[in-house]
Amino acid sequence: MNKSKLYKAIGIEITYNISTFDISYQQKKKSLLKSKLFLNKKVKKKFIINNIRCGDLISDTYLRFFRKVKIINDDTSKYHLSQIFQYIYRFENFFKKKFKDYNLLLPIQASFISNGYPVRYFLNKNKYVIGGWNFSQYIKKFTKTDFLHHCKWEDYQNIFSKLDAKRNKLTLAHKYMNKRFSGGVDKTNYYMKKGTYTKLNQIDQKYLIQENKKIDCIIFLPCFVDSPFAFGDIVFNDGYNWIIETLEFLKKKKLHVIIKEHPNSLPASINFVKTLRSEYIKDFVWIDKDTPNNYLFSLKPKVCISMTGNVLIEVAYHNSVPISAGRNPFCCYDFVVTPKTKKEYFKKIELALKSKLILSKKKDKILECFYIHYLNNNDFNNCENYSRKYKLNNFMRKFLNSSKILEELNTKIS
Repeated sequence: MNKSKLYKAIGIEITYNISTFDISYQQKKKSLLKSKLFLNKKVKKKFIINNIRCGDLISDTYLRFFRKVKIINDDTSKYHLSQIFQYIYRFENFFKKKFKDYNLLLPIQASFISNGYPVRYFLNKNKYVIGGWNFSQYIKKFTKTDFLHHCKWEDYQNIFSKLDAKRNKLTLAHKYMNKRFSGGVDKTNYYMKKGTYTKLNQIDQKYLIQENKKIDCIIFLPCFVDSPFAFGDIVFNDGYNWIIETLEFLKKKKLHVIIKEHPNSLPASINFVKTLRSEYIKDFVWIDKDTPNNYLFSLKPKVCISMTGNVLIEVAYHNSVPISAGRNPFCCYDFVVTPKTKKEYFKKIELALKSKLILSKKKDKILECFYIHYLNNNDFNNCENYSRKYKLNNFMRKFLNSSKILEELNTKIS
């Protein structure tokens, strides 16, 4: 970036006021038309508006804010989606005459239409976009090839190769992994309400599986309303198609499959899993969402499936085969299966169930990835910032969804 040039910046927060901007009657009609076109599109994640692919953003916004697990083609959905398209038109109206005045966008994130669309809009117009915050960054520079909320995970191996004192960093990663495996919650898993591990001799009897059978597969479910495309593309049309097609595939094989609901699931997702459970109650073993992961791994499943979740690295560490359904935080390493197509996804599951899928079991590579993803400073140009200086992740773990974080930070900073 040319430091000699004066940059006029706009923060993403201002876009929340865009809803107060009026749109024309014609734009309202266009919004309804666009919502109808979106609903009729078979692969909604590829929907394009104004030469910007934002079907993933529209889908995630609809699911999260209207508390749905799938998009149904009805009048209610058409109305809800029209509100999303109206936001896009309001955004354009807001910038219609003043866009040339801005050179820099400072977004807090890049998910959902309210954040993701401005990010892609600015990038499409060759403007600078710098923001954050995610697992490993407080400051991220977005580009036309790196416009998602999270860090560019494909670079992880290259980043680690340039670090000094590698052995010390692997030791630190091992320390944090052991803390997680003992049931702890820290800056590496602050997003969890509580730890997903416990000591084996302290496991509540209600979590134990009574059937004395060898476990073929464990499916770790996501929260189905929580931004299924935030990590990137998956090889299915959406999360709903992923789980239905996966369950139907495994059902035909008559295997011993365990299914665990995500501990952080929101109400709409919880109700959806209840429906799935009632439909497939005779086909799979449905367990309590608080069942400790270390107990599950002690059952030595052949394969563990997660759509794109962070649990994949834990699966690899415990010597089971982790299979994802698309881009995930560990996609540049060969200890996790990241398929490019739906056909490859099912083929890999088939091979793993037959014990014919051999993946890397080098613990150093797992620790390396863990360090870069959770512990390394991946900020753009290593820019100094108060968020990292005062370890914002620690505050977020304590005050997630609470305004008290500001009181704590004010005390620290002053």
